[in-house]
Amino acid sequence: MELGRNSEGELGNGTVDDSYIPIKVTGLPRVSSIAAGYANSMALTEDGTIWAWGDNSYTQLGSIRENGEYPERIPGITNIKKITWGLGYGLGIMSDGKVWAWGWNKDTNLGIGSQQEYVSPTDVLGIDHVAEVHGESASIDALKSDGTVWEWGLEGPPKQVEGLKGVVQLNQGVGFHLAVERNGTVLTWGINDRGQLGDGTRNDRKTPVRISGLTNIIAVDGGEYHSIALQKDGILWTWGDNSYGQLGDGTSMNRNKPIRINVLRHMKENSRAKAAKMVQRG
Repeated sequence: MELGRNSEGELGNGTVDDSYIPIKVTGLPRVSSIAAGYANSMALTEDGTIWAWGDNSYTQLGSIRENGEYPERIPGITNIKKITWGLGYGLGIMSDGKVWAWGWNKDTNLGIGSQQEYVSPTDVLGIDHVAEVHGESASIDALKSDGTVWEWGLEGPPKQVEGLKGVVQLNQGVGFHLAVERNGTVLTWGINDRGQLGDGTRNDRKTPVRISGLTNIIAVDGGEYHSIALQKDGILWTWGDNSYGQLGDGTSMNRNKPIRINVLRHMKENSRAKAAKMVQRG
């Protein structure tokens, strides 16, 4: 079920009419997970195929066609276990841990070894055994099953991010990155003009820096210019841009260090687990 804006057919009901109530997406097999992009949608079905609809300005629907008001299967890829949208492109992780990418390949940022600007589904070179992949930023991050983090995009093909080991969860904001290590600590790197890295400065970081004061973290996520972390006991920590009160501290003051938000502290353990999944999904 979907609702909201539908100017590019992203609700998948055969129209471009907005809807203020949930409507059923038509023509889909049994779905195991979904992903929403800026003006498009994607569904992973139980048989490991991907279906997409909505805006197709950059061939992010996986084929050359007009905007899709109905879901259509992305050709050429099967055995997919996870999906996500990037900036004008799609990403899928196969059951064997390889990554496939399609859509906008500006400056060869997809890492597929092609100079073509718009591409159909192609496997990413030099990366395998991937557990998570994120493309919300200008670069793509992948967490491998061995706990290492790899990055590719405008600076070239996949390469390992130094200083990270034992990572169990990974996420991105716009131009910055967050990682949770097995011991529950958090490391960040990237753009820091609003304090979104949480290291007490506004200095950009090319390499990961550990955030002091954060322990027992089970999930992190990045907004446009702010970050959020969930502690095992249900305490939330937020930092970065606070122009619209998104940090939840009752002010509009930016923060370059994590501040504690107690809203989830008294939740039961199973409810905190659900909250962690919500944080991970953004």
